Amino acid sequence: MINLKTAISGICVTAALIAAADVSLAEESVSELRLAVVENRPGGNAVLQGNYSRALTEISRRDEDRFSSVNNLCVAHALMGDFAKAELMCGEAIEVGAKRTTRDEALALSNAAVLSAMNGDLELAKVRLEASVALDSDLTEPTLNYRALNRRF
Repeated sequence: MINLKTAISGICVTAALIAAADVSLAEESVSELRLAVVENRPGGNAVLQGNYSRALTEISRRDEDRFSSVNNLCVAHALMGDFAKAELMCGEAIEVGAKRTTRDEALALSNAAVLSAMNGDLELAKVRLEASVALDSDLTEPTLNYRALNRRF
């Protein structure tokens, strides 16, 4: 059984990414959103411990579970502030997840939504969260993220 843990994103959106009028709204929205890590898979525990560089190394060495690997890479890169790489990994996690289970796809969409919010695109974050919750309304992170974003947006 794969355990899912949540890494709270503490990265604030910078004014350079979004219009100055929206900065406080986006920062408040992002601070409540959660990125989900697949624990006990390559890089998962390192991400939870805040050791993102080690997570990247662990994931690059092993690839027995492609979904967990790309999902955890998405989270590690996002928390390191490398949004371009995070977006690529989130996109791949969505594709791989869609081929496995609706739960995996929903989890990946939720992480991609948080990344969108971190980048200041609250509209895309909302669309991604709506899709995530539609796929699996029982999954905790997408539901909590959807509620948090809707309180602010």
